[in-house]
Amino acid sequence: MMTASTGAALQRIMAATDLSPLAGHAVDRAFQLAGAGGAALTLVHVLNGKVLDQLRSLLGLASAPVEQRLRDAAEAGIRAQIAAADGHGVTPDVRLLTGEIIATLLQEADRIEAGLLVLGAVGESLARRFVLGATVERLLQKTTRPLLVVRRPVEAPYRKVLVPVDFSPWSLPSLRMAMAVAPDARLVLLHAYEVPFESQLNFAGLDEGIMQTYRTEARLRAEVQLRELAAEAGLPAGRYELSLKHGPAVSMIEHGMAHDGHDLVVVGKHGRGWVEEMLMGSATQHLVQEARIDVLVTSMAAPGR
Repeated sequence: MMTASTGAALQRIMAATDLSPLAGHAVDRAFQLAGAGGAALTLVHVLNGKVLDQLRSLLGLASAPVEQRLRDAAEAGIRAQIAAADGHGVTPDVRLLTGEIIATLLQEADRIEAGLLVLGAVGESLARRFVLGATVERLLQKTTRPLLVVRRPVEAPYRKVLVPVDFSPWSLPSLRMAMAVAPDARLVLLHAYEVPFESQLNFAGLDEGIMQTYRTEARLRAEVQLRELAAEAGLPAGRYELSLKHGPAVSMIEHGMAHDGHDLVVVGKHGRGWVEEMLMGSATQHLVQEARIDVLVTSMAAPGR
């Protein structure tokens, strides 16, 4: 069961659906999370306001019945996704809204004070990847709320969660959010370490034995920091394992996702400084687009605050 501190972020979940099968996975996961955490659930579909404006301009008064059919079809689509989902005892609040998609989703999330946004993954087709990829990217840029991008069908609660840690200010909120979304999962705290200026030192011909000593020291320091972070988050020792890898962070994350049986990866938006923020932002977008598992992008606000 969630404690009050870890569960507070999931007091209200908002799932956005475009009524596609992939969005149906997101609806299923939102029901599962809401049922497990006792959270309220709001399902949202946004009718594109620009499309409706063009319809009215083209058809005039004759557009009214067409517009109503679009609304009826959207409502039927939402109800069908609800019926297809395992409701987990949750009765959702359904919102059919009209407007610019990103702005409308953000306004609704603010209105209900959503602790988590849930969205379907980017689709398989090139056109769908372009449209949904842009939607996810714009939401990531504009929202300060945690965003869960669901790719897989829901078979069970999350069981093994990869949490990359770079010891930036994002690390603790990411860990706490992982605990909230996957309260019964085993968490794998991954840190990819390198010796400062390692490539330059290698180029300069530094003795490999000395370099290995530096790597060992970096690994030991990282291990201590990871355990301190877990203790600060209130994560019991039996709930997590450490994964310390030597090499570039993105490569180590991708390897972990591909080979170690994780069903969720939790990442922060940014790194330490402005250069790292640019790189981590790009890496996060890459993970959201290309990961074969679900991706949770966290905000700076820690759960329970």
